[in-house]
Amino acid sequence: MTVVTNKGVILKAIPEEIPNVDEHFELTHRTIDIKNLNLGENEIFLRNLYLSLDPYIRFTLKKPDLDHIKVDTPIANKVPVGQVISGLGVSEVVKTNNPNYKIGDLVYGPIGWEEYSHIKSDVAPTFSPVNKELLNDIPLNYHASFLRMGGLTSYASLMAIGKPKEGETIYISAAAGSTGQLVGQIAKIKGLKVIGSTGSDEKVDFLLNELKFDAAFNYKKVDLDKTLSEYCPNGIDIYYENVGGETLEIVLNHCNQFARIVVCGMISQYNITNPKKKYGVKTLENIFLKSISMQGFLVMEYLGTDIQKEFEKDIVEWIKSDKIFYKENMIDGIENTAKGFVDIFNGVVLKAYPKGMPKVDEYFEFENLNLGENEFVLRNLYLFLDPYVRLTLKEPEPEREQPINKAPSRKLVQIGQIIVGAGVSEVIKTNNPNFKVGDLGGLASYASLKYIGKPKEGETIFISAAAGFVGQLVGQIAKIKGMKVVGSAGSDEEVDYLLNELKFDAAFNYKKVDLDEIFTMKTLVERLLKSKREKYGVKTLDNIYTKRLCMQGFIVTDYIGTDVKKEYEKDIIEWIKSEKIIYKETIIDGIENVAKGFVDMLSGKNIGKYVVKLADY
Repeated sequence: MTVVTNKGVILKAIPEEIPNVDEHFELTHRTIDIKNLNLGENEIFLRNLYLSLDPYIRFTLKKPDLDHIKVDTPIANKVPVGQVISGLGVSEVVKTNNPNYKIGDLVYGPIGWEEYSHIKSDVAPTFSPVNKELLNDIPLNYHASFLRMGGLTSYASLMAIGKPKEGETIYISAAAGSTGQLVGQIAKIKGLKVIGSTGSDEKVDFLLNELKFDAAFNYKKVDLDKTLSEYCPNGIDIYYENVGGETLEIVLNHCNQFARIVVCGMISQYNITNPKKKYGVKTLENIFLKSISMQGFLVMEYLGTDIQKEFEKDIVEWIKSDKIFYKENMIDGIENTAKGFVDIFNGVVLKAYPKGMPKVDEYFEFENLNLGENEFVLRNLYLFLDPYVRLTLKEPEPEREQPINKAPSRKLVQIGQIIVGAGVSEVIKTNNPNFKVGDLGGLASYASLKYIGKPKEGETIFISAAAGFVGQLVGQIAKIKGMKVVGSAGSDEEVDYLLNELKFDAAFNYKKVDLDEIFTMKTLVERLLKSKREKYGVKTLDNIYTKRLCMQGFIVTDYIGTDVKKEYEKDIIEWIKSEKIIYKETIIDGIENVAKGFVDMLSGKNIGKYVVKLADY
């Protein structure tokens, strides 16, 4: 392997709403002479094997002036038009100038939506090795999501924020997604009643029959409020939020006193760039009236913490013991990445800032690589298509834009630059003493659930977008912790997945129900407050003080190197081995499919994490 063609996906234009494959993404090709490629000190060159497509990427595909939220993490950085979109994935080291990586190593970290990635010295330290000893029991693609950020997201958020207790009820929206399906299974393992909702009958079947949710439903076919009242007659102790908007508004009315809401995402609002068009939640008064704790998080906060250690231990054990089942949507080729990403809601160089939903052909192309000091070249093996990448595909405004994070995966992608994501790669060339040729590079769910959700046995957790990458793991962790897990998703297929595969206590398709009627908590105070908000147009913030809600965010990288990460690694491995955790991913092949996969992911066409397989290992 001397000269290779590196296909990649760039941001062609910034989407204002739901990304469109043809309008917002563009597939590019460029030739790389690996043999004569000069790596700087500590640099590595990777062949990407699997790429994860996640909803957070959508936030990176916005103009800085339209995004007032600043996140101190690289994966949230805006992608400039013309640059390659970023994600997380698994890669093989094919060249290295880094002593910590050798050719053939498998690594996990931030990679571009491309087949090969040249990793600079400042980014190299963010990569971590893949434990090859686990490959006999756990497939490599799981290391690109389930055993890494995705799994930790479900585990940590459920355990730390949800704080599941045996006997509680958890509701998971988007329960068939990458996070939801795992959250539901963990919740079952913890002894919770798990309810999940999704957007298709097929997904509902998956939740019920494969994940073994206690209940699941297609939100598109039911009245959400009535459905939640039916499945959660004693209220919701934990709501795993993946959807936002009207779903959150209804769920708040069904939350119990001291309920915990784990905010993993609000995918229904991701593609709305005009703040005035965002859905106004009208029931936030429940937060102070019920002393509800509503907390967001970023999985990076759990990296390196005890919860990560617990996750890694539990997840492996659960997988090996068949307590955890995980389903992924696997697509082949980087050329399908944009479609896969868009499918999540309805790789790659940024060509123009998308307004709405990105389109593949308009926004992505490749660029040449030059290695400097401490840099290395990677052969990307797996690339993650994550929603956060969307946030990096925005046009920068120097006068207003503030640094979001030092991590590369969320920096704005410049027009003509490779879009960045996370993945697993192999070092094939390096000029970095920390990486040698051959090196290889699920925490968010685990850490956020355990330390933010702080699940208690017997409580109820509701997870929106429960069938997603994080939701599915959070739900399962909640079950493991003895909670009642309720999840919602956007299709009946996802609801089925939450109920039958992840064994949520209940799950429903939010598109088919009246969510407000699902959670019957119509008190006099609520009716009075409702009357007030209808008169004055109060949307959501009033609920924060009326129910004494604690709204807290987190970044999964904050937990790297902490005890949380250790706990995650311990628990998740144990749960996987004991089959307490099931995880599903959507996998596509080829860098040429990255843009399409990314767009598909944003369109909600996947169950679990969207991963792009870039090369065989």
